[in-house]
Amino acid sequence: MKNMIGAPLSFGIIFLIILLVLFVVAVILFCVFIPVKTWFRVICEKVYISPFKLGVLKSKKMPYDMIADWFVYAKKSGVFVTIDDLEIHYNAGGNLQNVINGLICAKDAGILLSLDSAKTLDNAGTSVSDFVKSCVNPIEIDVPEFNVFTVDNMELKIKMSLTLLGNQQKIVGGTLEETLVNRAKENCILAVNGFNSYKDIMKNCDLISKNILAKKIDSDSRFILKSVQILNIEIVKDIDYERSVKENEQLAQIAIMKAEEDKLKEEKKVQETKKKIEEEKLKKVEKDVEMTKSIIKAFEDGKFDMMDYCKLQNMIADTNMRNSIIDSIKVENNEKRKK
Repeated sequence: MKNMIGAPLSFGIIFLIILLVLFVVAVILFCVFIPVKTWFRVICEKVYISPFKLGVLKSKKMPYDMIADWFVYAKKSGVFVTIDDLEIHYNAGGNLQNVINGLICAKDAGILLSLDSAKTLDNAGTSVSDFVKSCVNPIEIDVPEFNVFTVDNMELKIKMSLTLLGNQQKIVGGTLEETLVNRAKENCILAVNGFNSYKDIMKNCDLISKNILAKKIDSDSRFILKSVQILNIEIVKDIDYERSVKENEQLAQIAIMKAEEDKLKEEKKVQETKKKIEEEKLKKVEKDVEMTKSIIKAFEDGKFDMMDYCKLQNMIADTNMRNSIIDSIKVENNEKRKK
Protein backbone atom coordinates (compact mmCIF):
# COMPACT_ATOMS: atom_id res chain seq x y z
CA MET A 1 0.00 0.00 0.00
CA LYS A 2 2.85 2.38 0.85
CA ASN A 3 4.55 1.57 -2.43
CA MET A 4 1.37 2.31 -4.35
CA ILE A 5 1.00 5.71 -2.61
CA GLY A 6 4.73 6.59 -2.82
CA ALA A 7 4.95 6.02 -6.58
CA PRO A 8 2.48 8.73 -7.54
CA LEU A 9 4.05 11.13 -5.07
CA SER A 10 7.55 10.64 -6.40
CA PHE A 11 6.28 11.05 -9.99
CA GLY A 12 4.56 14.32 -9.06
CA ILE A 13 7.69 15.64 -7.42
CA ILE A 14 9.79 14.75 -10.47
CA PHE A 15 7.26 16.46 -12.74
CA LEU A 16 7.37 19.60 -10.59
CA ILE A 17 11.14 19.57 -10.63
CA ILE A 18 11.12 19.29 -14.43
CA LEU A 19 8.66 22.17 -14.70
CA LEU A 20 10.80 24.23 -12.35
CA VAL A 21 13.93 23.50 -14.39
CA LEU A 22 12.15 24.41 -17.62
CA PHE A 23 10.91 27.63 -16.05
CA VAL A 24 14.41 28.53 -14.86
CA VAL A 25 15.83 27.75 -18.32
CA ALA A 26 13.08 29.84 -19.94
CA VAL A 27 13.82 32.75 -17.60
CA ILE A 28 17.53 32.49 -18.31
CA LEU A 29 16.92 32.39 -22.06
CA PHE A 30 14.50 35.30 -21.76
CA CYS A 31 17.06 37.36 -19.85
CA VAL A 32 19.81 36.46 -22.31
CA PHE A 33 17.98 37.18 -25.55
CA ILE A 34 15.53 39.85 -24.40
CA PRO A 35 16.78 43.29 -23.20
CA VAL A 36 14.84 43.06 -19.95
CA LYS A 37 16.10 46.37 -18.60
CA THR A 38 14.86 48.27 -21.63
CA TRP A 39 11.58 46.37 -21.71
CA PHE A 40 10.98 47.04 -18.02
CA ARG A 41 11.74 50.77 -18.48
CA VAL A 42 9.23 50.97 -21.35
CA ILE A 43 6.57 49.21 -19.22
CA CYS A 44 7.18 51.75 -16.45
CA GLU A 45 6.48 54.53 -18.98
CA LYS A 46 3.09 52.88 -19.61
CA VAL A 47 3.95 52.16 -23.24
CA TYR A 48 3.83 48.62 -24.60
CA ILE A 49 6.55 47.14 -26.80
CA SER A 50 6.68 43.41 -27.46
CA PRO A 51 9.70 41.95 -25.65
CA PHE A 52 10.25 39.63 -28.59
CA LYS A 53 10.46 42.70 -30.93
CA LEU A 54 13.15 44.12 -28.68
CA GLY A 55 14.88 40.73 -28.79
CA VAL A 56 14.79 40.80 -32.61
CA LEU A 57 16.30 44.32 -32.63
CA LYS A 58 19.00 43.13 -30.23
CA SER A 59 19.78 40.10 -32.41
CA LYS A 60 20.16 42.45 -35.42
CA LYS A 61 22.69 44.47 -33.38
CA MET A 62 20.57 47.59 -33.68
CA PRO A 63 20.45 50.37 -31.01
CA TYR A 64 17.24 49.02 -29.46
CA ASP A 65 17.60 51.37 -26.47
CA MET A 66 17.53 54.46 -28.70
CA ILE A 67 14.70 53.14 -30.87
CA ALA A 68 12.66 52.29 -27.78
CA ASP A 69 13.30 55.71 -26.24
CA TRP A 70 12.14 57.61 -29.36
CA PHE A 71 9.12 55.32 -29.65
CA VAL A 72 8.14 56.08 -26.05
CA TYR A 73 8.74 59.82 -26.60
CA ALA A 74 6.53 59.81 -29.71
CA LYS A 75 3.74 57.85 -28.01
CA LYS A 76 3.69 60.07 -24.93
CA SER A 77 3.62 63.16 -27.23
CA GLY A 78 0.57 61.84 -29.08
CA VAL A 79 2.39 61.04 -32.34
CA PHE A 80 1.50 57.75 -33.99
CA VAL A 81 4.50 55.68 -35.09
CA THR A 82 5.41 52.00 -34.89
CA ILE A 83 8.60 50.25 -33.94
CA ASP A 84 8.78 48.91 -37.49
CA ASP A 85 8.61 52.47 -38.89
CA LEU A 86 11.53 53.57 -36.74
CA GLU A 87 13.53 50.43 -37.55
CA ILE A 88 13.07 50.87 -41.30
CA HIS A 89 14.01 54.57 -41.22
CA TYR A 90 17.07 53.90 -39.09
CA ASN A 91 18.23 51.15 -41.48
CA ALA A 92 17.81 53.64 -44.36
CA GLY A 93 20.29 55.97 -42.65
CA GLY A 94 17.67 58.32 -41.24
CA ASN A 95 17.81 60.50 -38.15
CA LEU A 96 15.10 59.40 -35.71
CA GLN A 97 15.53 62.48 -33.54
CA ASN A 98 14.96 64.79 -36.52
CA VAL A 99 11.80 62.91 -37.58
CA ILE A 100 10.18 62.54 -34.13
CA ASN A 101 10.92 66.12 -33.05
CA GLY A 102 9.56 67.38 -36.38
CA LEU A 103 6.33 65.38 -36.03
CA ILE A 104 5.83 66.65 -32.48
CA CYS A 105 6.51 70.22 -33.60
CA ALA A 106 3.96 69.84 -36.42
CA LYS A 107 1.36 68.45 -34.04
CA ASP A 108 1.85 71.35 -31.62
CA ALA A 109 1.61 73.85 -34.49
CA GLY A 110 -1.57 72.25 -35.83
CA ILE A 111 0.07 71.29 -39.12
CA LEU A 112 -0.76 67.99 -40.80
CA LEU A 113 2.58 66.33 -41.41
CA SER A 114 2.68 62.64 -42.25
CA LEU A 115 5.44 60.28 -41.19
CA ASP A 116 6.40 59.70 -44.84
CA SER A 117 6.72 63.46 -45.41
CA ALA A 118 8.88 63.81 -42.32
CA LYS A 119 11.09 60.96 -43.54
CA THR A 120 11.38 62.63 -46.96
CA LEU A 121 12.52 65.89 -45.38
CA ASP A 122 15.01 64.04 -43.19
CA ASN A 123 16.43 62.08 -46.14
CA ALA A 124 16.90 65.39 -47.99
CA GLY A 125 19.03 66.66 -45.11
CA THR A 126 16.40 69.19 -43.97
CA SER A 127 15.60 69.90 -40.35
CA VAL A 128 11.96 68.82 -40.04
CA SER A 129 11.38 71.11 -37.06
CA ASP A 130 12.81 74.12 -38.92
CA PHE A 131 10.61 73.40 -41.93
CA VAL A 132 7.53 73.15 -39.72
CA LYS A 133 8.47 76.46 -38.08
CA SER A 134 8.89 78.04 -41.52
CA CYS A 135 5.30 77.04 -42.34
CA VAL A 136 4.17 79.25 -39.45
CA ASN A 137 6.85 81.95 -39.29
CA PRO A 138 8.42 83.08 -42.61
CA ILE A 139 12.19 82.84 -42.91
CA GLU A 140 14.45 85.40 -44.57
CA ILE A 141 17.32 84.33 -46.80
CA ASP A 142 20.09 86.72 -47.83
CA VAL A 143 21.09 86.20 -51.45
CA PRO A 144 24.89 86.48 -51.92
CA GLU A 145 25.92 89.65 -53.78
CA PHE A 146 26.19 89.24 -57.54
CA ASN A 147 27.20 91.48 -60.47
CA VAL A 148 25.02 92.41 -63.45
CA PHE A 149 25.68 94.44 -66.62
CA THR A 150 23.20 97.07 -67.78
CA VAL A 151 22.21 98.02 -71.32
CA ASP A 152 24.23 101.27 -71.07
CA ASN A 153 27.40 99.33 -70.17
CA MET A 154 27.49 99.80 -66.41
CA GLU A 155 28.45 97.02 -64.01
CA LEU A 156 26.29 96.91 -60.86
CA LYS A 157 26.57 94.87 -57.67
CA ILE A 158 23.17 93.85 -56.28
CA LYS A 159 22.30 92.54 -52.83
CA MET A 160 18.81 91.23 -52.05
CA SER A 161 16.90 88.97 -49.67
CA LEU A 162 13.95 86.57 -50.03
CA THR A 163 11.15 85.96 -47.54
CA LEU A 164 9.96 82.34 -47.69
CA LEU A 165 7.05 80.47 -46.12
CA GLY A 166 7.00 76.67 -45.94
CA ASN A 167 4.61 75.09 -48.46
CA GLN A 168 2.84 72.10 -46.88
CA GLN A 169 1.52 70.98 -50.27
CA LYS A 170 4.99 70.57 -51.82
CA ILE A 171 6.90 68.75 -49.10
CA VAL A 172 7.50 65.73 -51.32
CA GLY A 173 9.21 66.53 -54.60
CA GLY A 174 9.35 70.30 -54.08
CA THR A 175 12.53 72.20 -55.01
CA LEU A 176 14.70 73.57 -52.18
CA GLU A 177 15.52 77.15 -51.22
CA GLU A 178 18.85 77.04 -53.13
CA THR A 179 16.88 76.62 -56.36
CA LEU A 180 14.68 79.60 -55.45
CA VAL A 181 17.76 81.74 -54.81
CA ASN A 182 19.25 80.87 -58.21
CA ARG A 183 15.95 81.56 -59.98
CA ALA A 184 15.62 84.90 -58.20
CA LYS A 185 19.12 85.92 -59.36
CA GLU A 186 18.39 84.88 -62.96
CA ASN A 187 15.14 86.85 -63.06
CA CYS A 188 16.80 89.86 -61.43
CA ILE A 189 19.36 89.91 -64.26
CA LEU A 190 16.55 89.71 -66.84
CA ALA A 191 14.71 92.56 -65.11
CA VAL A 192 17.85 94.73 -65.11
CA ASN A 193 18.29 94.17 -68.84
CA GLY A 194 14.78 95.54 -69.35
CA PHE A 195 15.86 99.06 -68.26
CA ASN A 196 17.39 101.56 -70.69
CA SER A 197 19.70 103.16 -68.14
CA TYR A 198 21.32 102.27 -64.84
CA LYS A 199 19.78 105.46 -63.41
CA ASP A 200 16.30 104.03 -64.02
CA ILE A 201 17.35 100.88 -62.16
CA MET A 202 18.55 102.86 -59.14
CA LYS A 203 15.24 104.77 -59.01
CA ASN A 204 12.91 101.77 -59.56
CA CYS A 205 14.26 98.93 -57.38
CA ASP A 206 10.69 97.96 -56.46
CA LEU A 207 9.95 97.14 -60.11
CA ILE A 208 12.69 94.49 -60.04
CA SER A 209 11.09 92.88 -56.95
CA LYS A 210 7.64 92.91 -58.55
CA ASN A 211 9.03 91.41 -61.74
CA ILE A 212 10.61 88.49 -59.82
CA LEU A 213 7.41 87.83 -57.88
CA ALA A 214 5.36 87.90 -61.10
CA LYS A 215 7.44 85.07 -62.58
CA LYS A 216 6.00 82.55 -60.05
CA ILE A 217 9.39 80.95 -59.50
CA ASP A 218 8.02 79.13 -56.42
CA SER A 219 5.32 77.17 -58.30
CA ASP A 220 7.12 73.83 -57.80
CA SER A 221 9.03 74.72 -54.64
CA ARG A 222 8.89 73.48 -51.08
CA PHE A 223 8.60 77.16 -50.10
CA ILE A 224 6.26 80.01 -51.00
CA LEU A 225 8.03 83.22 -52.05
CA LYS A 226 6.31 85.94 -50.02
CA SER A 227 8.48 88.93 -50.90
CA VAL A 228 11.73 90.07 -52.55
CA GLN A 229 13.73 92.96 -51.07
CA ILE A 230 16.47 94.77 -53.00
CA LEU A 231 18.79 95.75 -50.14
CA ASN A 232 21.50 97.58 -52.06
CA ILE A 233 22.62 98.44 -55.60
CA GLU A 234 26.22 99.59 -55.98
CA ILE A 235 27.97 100.87 -59.10
CA VAL A 236 31.09 98.81 -59.70
CA LYS A 237 32.45 100.46 -62.87
CA ASP A 238 31.58 102.33 -66.04
CA ILE A 239 32.57 100.00 -68.87
CA ASP A 240 32.42 102.70 -71.58
CA TYR A 241 34.66 105.01 -69.57
CA GLU A 242 37.17 102.26 -68.87
CA ARG A 243 37.15 101.31 -72.55
CA SER A 244 37.84 104.92 -73.61
CA VAL A 245 40.64 105.20 -71.04
CA LYS A 246 42.22 102.01 -72.34
CA GLU A 247 41.90 103.22 -75.94
CA ASN A 248 43.55 106.54 -75.05
CA GLU A 249 46.32 104.69 -73.24
CA GLN A 250 46.86 102.49 -76.30
CA LEU A 251 46.96 105.53 -78.62
CA ALA A 252 49.44 107.26 -76.32
CA GLN A 253 51.57 104.12 -76.26
CA ILE A 254 51.47 103.91 -80.05
CA ALA A 255 52.47 107.60 -80.31
CA ILE A 256 55.39 107.04 -77.93
CA MET A 257 56.52 103.98 -79.89
CA LYS A 258 56.29 105.93 -83.19
CA ALA A 259 58.29 108.83 -81.71
CA GLU A 260 60.93 106.38 -80.52
CA GLU A 261 61.02 104.79 -83.96
CA ASP A 262 61.38 108.19 -85.68
CA LYS A 263 64.12 109.12 -83.25
CA LEU A 264 66.01 105.92 -84.04
CA LYS A 265 65.63 106.55 -87.77
CA GLU A 266 66.94 110.13 -87.37
CA GLU A 267 69.90 108.93 -85.31
CA LYS A 268 70.64 106.27 -87.89
CA LYS A 269 70.47 108.88 -90.66
CA VAL A 270 72.84 111.19 -88.76
CA GLN A 271 75.26 108.33 -88.23
CA GLU A 272 75.13 107.45 -91.92
CA THR A 273 75.73 111.12 -92.85
CA LYS A 274 78.70 111.33 -90.46
CA LYS A 275 80.08 108.12 -91.89
CA LYS A 276 79.69 109.43 -95.43
CA ILE A 277 81.44 112.71 -94.51
CA GLU A 278 84.27 110.77 -92.91
CA GLU A 279 84.60 108.63 -96.01
CA GLU A 280 84.64 111.76 -98.21
CA LYS A 281 87.33 113.32 -96.00
CA LEU A 282 89.36 110.16 -96.17
CA LYS A 283 89.09 110.06 -99.96
CA LYS A 284 90.11 113.73 -100.15
CA VAL A 285 93.11 113.11 -97.94
CA GLU A 286 94.11 110.14 -100.07
CA LYS A 287 93.64 112.27 -103.19
CA ASP A 288 95.76 115.09 -101.71
CA VAL A 289 98.45 112.61 -100.79
CA GLU A 290 98.50 111.23 -104.34
CA MET A 291 98.63 114.74 -105.75
CA THR A 292 101.47 115.67 -103.42
CA LYS A 293 103.38 112.58 -104.51
CA SER A 294 102.81 113.48 -108.16
CA ILE A 295 104.02 117.06 -107.60
CA ILE A 296 107.12 115.83 -105.78
CA LYS A 297 107.88 113.38 -108.56
CA ALA A 298 107.31 116.12 -111.17
CA PHE A 299 109.77 118.36 -109.28
CA GLU A 300 112.32 115.57 -109.20
CA ASP A 301 111.93 114.89 -112.93
CA GLY A 302 112.16 118.62 -113.74
CA LYS A 303 108.73 118.67 -115.31
CA PHE A 304 107.27 120.99 -112.70
CA ASP A 305 108.67 124.22 -111.25
CA MET A 306 107.66 126.67 -108.53
CA MET A 307 105.65 128.86 -110.88
CA ASP A 308 103.55 125.90 -111.94
CA TYR A 309 103.04 124.95 -108.27
CA CYS A 310 101.76 128.46 -107.44
CA LYS A 311 99.35 128.37 -110.34
CA LEU A 312 98.09 124.95 -109.18
CA GLN A 313 97.53 126.18 -105.61
CA ASN A 314 95.60 129.21 -106.90
CA MET A 315 93.42 126.94 -109.04
CA ILE A 316 92.75 124.60 -106.06
CA ALA A 317 91.85 127.55 -103.80
CA ASP A 318 89.54 128.95 -106.46
CA THR A 319 87.83 125.52 -106.82
CA ASN A 320 87.40 125.15 -103.05
CA MET A 321 85.88 128.61 -102.82
CA ARG A 322 83.36 127.78 -105.55
CA ASN A 323 82.46 124.49 -103.90
CA SER A 324 81.96 126.28 -100.58
CA ILE A 325 79.64 128.81 -102.21
CA ILE A 326 77.67 126.02 -103.88
CA ASP A 327 77.35 124.14 -100.53
CA SER A 328 76.09 127.25 -98.73
CA ILE A 329 73.48 127.84 -101.45
CA LYS A 330 72.29 124.22 -101.08
CA VAL A 331 71.97 124.62 -97.29
CA GLU A 332 69.90 127.81 -97.71
CA ASN A 333 67.60 126.11 -100.22
CA ASN A 334 67.06 123.12 -97.88
CA GLU A 335 66.19 125.42 -94.99
CA LYS A 336 63.71 127.32 -97.17
CA ARG A 337 62.07 124.04 -98.19
CA LYS A 338 61.78 122.95 -94.57
CA LYS A 339 60.06 126.21 -93.65
